[in-house]
Amino acid sequence: MEAYRTNAVVHDGGTVVIENVPFQEGQRLEVILLVRPEASANASSRSLRGEPVRYVDPFDSVAEDDWTASN
Repeated sequence: MEAYRTNAVVHDGGTVVIENVPFQEGQRLEVILLVRPEASANASSRSLRGEPVRYVDPFDSVAEDDWTASN
């Protein structure tokens, strides 16, 4: 099954218009509508999307002190 995701807004009279979909004219589709939750200010302040990535000592051992060797 091929899926296509886009956003839409409900207009007057409960009308939703979705334009420029990548499907052939006359093709039958199943339409599922999901309400997008409002983004809270708190959630957006915790988002790391678009932030630069910085590696500190990328070749050092990780959690080396958490391991013990037994004979």
